[in-house]
Amino acid sequence: MKIKAFVRDHIPGRMYEKLRRLKSLLLLFVLFMKQDRRFSKNAALPGNMGQKQLETQLIFFSHQIEKGLSHSNFRPGFGSRPIYALGVCLKNWNSHGYSKDIFGFKVATSALKAYIDKHDEIGCVLPDFFNGAFDREIMKDIDASDPSFSGTSVISGSENSSSMKTYSQILNSRVSIREFEDCPVSESTIESAISLAMRAPTVCNRQPQAVRVIFNKLIIKQALTIQGGWRGYEFPPALLLVTAHNSSFNNAIERNEPYVDGGIFSMALLGALESYDLGACPLNTMFDIHQDGSTRRLLNISEEEEFIMYIAVGKKKVGVSHPRSFRKAAETVTTVIR
Repeated sequence: MKIKAFVRDHIPGRMYEKLRRLKSLLLLFVLFMKQDRRFSKNAALPGNMGQKQLETQLIFFSHQIEKGLSHSNFRPGFGSRPIYALGVCLKNWNSHGYSKDIFGFKVATSALKAYIDKHDEIGCVLPDFFNGAFDREIMKDIDASDPSFSGTSVISGSENSSSMKTYSQILNSRVSIREFEDCPVSESTIESAISLAMRAPTVCNRQPQAVRVIFNKLIIKQALTIQGGWRGYEFPPALLLVTAHNSSFNNAIERNEPYVDGGIFSMALLGALESYDLGACPLNTMFDIHQDGSTRRLLNISEEEEFIMYIAVGKKKVGVSHPRSFRKAAETVTTVIR
């Protein structure tokens, strides 16, 4: 007789269930510790100066520059923090002798060139902190950068079509929009988009997702103020919060599945909103303890749910800019095993 069967047959039922729970908790602890070690060793945390980690920092801070450049009410001289950070990262990049043909390096130098060009375009001098952030070698790299890797693009009338799109058209046309028409969004249209997104794949048909649709302007303002990433824009007409229920999962090895299922559903929802010609922007809910607690209290969210993301929603506004957010080539992320 196997040990598991022997224990089950010779231990009272309640005790057996307690032992099963203890086993699950121990496994969960071990898996979390292993995941913690893997993440802390390889993520772009302070002190991790590998090429991939530095590239992550270059892309991260370049996107902040792109967002600043996309504002309709452009503020000259913005971005002291990301400019300084890019200066440090680029110096470290060069000091390690990393290739200048890497995607993140091209994005960073292109974003900085777009920053210079924007100030030249409106006749404003560059701020002192910009001139002090980069040495001569880096400035040469910036001047020689490819403008297609960063900067902004403009929402055109052709992108603002009311006809239903194919999946390919949705993926090719959808961009993150942070400025919307000053008008309400149809509740029924959002409900239709959510209904369409329910067709997203979900592990073992668990369907752990939940969506809160917020139209209350005060609550939107409070929620995004806590979130902290919606700066310099008018608050959106509607805000969606996607969460996932931990109660939909059975054991320790499924500990990350709320984020996987929630992410798949959220991507489907973004596509569905695009198919109904609504502009949208996913916003992270990677909260610290204070943000987590404040958001749960504001929106009455139980500890049983995991935050997946906010999605700002509104009607597209023709002529506004959005970050270009240039994508890597497919072959750079693909490994074929034959």
